[in-house]
Amino acid sequence: MIERLHAASTGLSILIREFPNNSRVDFSCGIIVRAIFLDYLIMLNAIVILAKNENDLISCEEEIKKYCLLMLSDSVNHTLKHFKSLEGNIPQNIMSNMYINLVNANPTCFEDYTGDGSQPVPKATGYKKPHDLYLTLLKEPGFEKYVSAYDVYTYYSKYDHFGGMNYSLSRMSNMKQFVFLNKAIKSFPTHLLFTTAILRTHFKSDTFLEATQSRIEDFISTIK
Repeated sequence: MIERLHAASTGLSILIREFPNNSRVDFSCGIIVRAIFLDYLIMLNAIVILAKNENDLISCEEEIKKYCLLMLSDSVNHTLKHFKSLEGNIPQNIMSNMYINLVNANPTCFEDYTGDGSQPVPKATGYKKPHDLYLTLLKEPGFEKYVSAYDVYTYYSKYDHFGGMNYSLSRMSNMKQFVFLNKAIKSFPTHLLFTTAILRTHFKSDTFLEATQSRIEDFISTIK
């Protein structure tokens, strides 16, 4: 998730510098922001788990691991579902290699696998959809101020899907587009802060993480 945030920030910095010359880059910026705010919602739900179990760090770590496996498995399970739909339509040896390669690339998402080319069994099924992530924040005391992350996600989701709202949003004034982007990007440091906080539950004595978290907190205090 940190890699995704870093890659997104790098891409946005290039696009935003181009914004005064070509406001069409707002579309690409919106696609990136949408992806990061889904990550942010996922991370905020992990922080809810941390807050609920702050007095029992062993249980906290186990709950976070289960949650992470659930969320990480979603894309893998969708790929597995697609592979299953191809059964009987492509040669079995190719099908078997696809299953083997999927497990080899994502071993933590599957039960023990013999590598015989049979359909692998995922460890976790189900998924917390974005609206479910939002409802968790809405119901959890102390997290109300982060509910707006779902609004940003929903807004920029319109960029990611063909439809009437994409048409109308693309015709907003350049100033409004830039203001919305600016407000969204200001949440990136908080996203990084919470990600660091989760890492510290596992790497409790890591002085680098501790110092990094402190620097992020100092930076956030300067944002207006």
